[in-house]
Amino acid sequence: VSAAPHGGRPVPRPRMLAPFRASPFRRALSALVAPAARQSVAVRVPATSANMGPGYDCLGLALGEYNVLEVERATEFGLDIVGEGTASLPRDQSNYYYRAFVLGYEASAVSPGPVPPVALTCTNAIPPARGMGSSSACLVAGVSAGFALNGFDPEDAAVRMRVYQICAEQEGHPDNVAPAIYGGLQLSFRPGPESPFVAQRIPIRGAVTAVLFVPDFELPTKEARALLKDTVLRTDAVHNISRAAMLVHAFSSGQLHLLRWGSEDALHQPQRGTLFPLQPMIDSALAAGAAGAWLSGAGPTICAVVSGSADGQAAEDDSMAALRASEVAAAFERSAREHNMPGRVVVTPVVQDGVELIDES
Repeated sequence: VSAAPHGGRPVPRPRMLAPFRASPFRRALSALVAPAARQSVAVRVPATSANMGPGYDCLGLALGEYNVLEVERATEFGLDIVGEGTASLPRDQSNYYYRAFVLGYEASAVSPGPVPPVALTCTNAIPPARGMGSSSACLVAGVSAGFALNGFDPEDAAVRMRVYQICAEQEGHPDNVAPAIYGGLQLSFRPGPESPFVAQRIPIRGAVTAVLFVPDFELPTKEARALLKDTVLRTDAVHNISRAAMLVHAFSSGQLHLLRWGSEDALHQPQRGTLFPLQPMIDSALAAGAAGAWLSGAGPTICAVVSGSADGQAAEDDSMAALRASEVAAAFERSAREHNMPGRVVVTPVVQDGVELIDES
């Protein structure tokens, strides 16, 4: 669909899937020893909020909403979708989950051979094309399931590194796949054109809860990226360097009130905010007590964060944090009504774990 500014009806369009890139990391894992191949696996991957204001293409946060992919060896191909995307995502072999599964299976195959027929069940809590890392979740889930069906453990450090390289190579930027794989707050980048991608966890001191406003319309990443300028002013570059440094300091020191400045951006949000009332939504969240707020990924979801207690007590167990979250949620809803932008509020914790193998046989 095309984004509809100020609450107009979005215009549907076919969902297009880009072909996978050839990856230098698609090779047999000769350095690792896999146990016996599995008959079935289930993996769970969190939603993510990337960019976080100033951290364009390099910062991302894992959230407590999940997609689950179940894969079972079968006599013929099958694919079922439950939850988000039921009406729009394909159920044939062009499905992104299946294509990612093939990528992971071939990359982890002990010996060459055809990909076996499998039945997939995709249970989605992450809405597509909303800026919550849905495509990265599908990619990470599929690749991880391919490794797992061949007997590898997606939570093993060496396997995760291989999965991360493959997924970051496909996405072209690692800001969503890094927290989807490793969890928490991740700083990720590629040191050089031929270098492997790297990711580093930024510690979060204290509990943090995300309050998201998820508009009803979709905003494909390709369209959102097309709005960005090819060059930036030096003053804007300095602005984002200082804000990104402040964001890292705020999370790692527990001084989340500094996110009011640490989540500011001059490189991409001003352009993307021309499609819908982004800045009024951010302002409403900050006025209601959010520590910081930003456009989640390419949008259109807006993510605000509130702090829990310094000792790590989650917001749902901390009455003041729960109150702040409810006030920010109410402010989002009021602002959305004022600007005729239908959508829903999601309140979810920041989670420290990424992709997990939750069932196997």
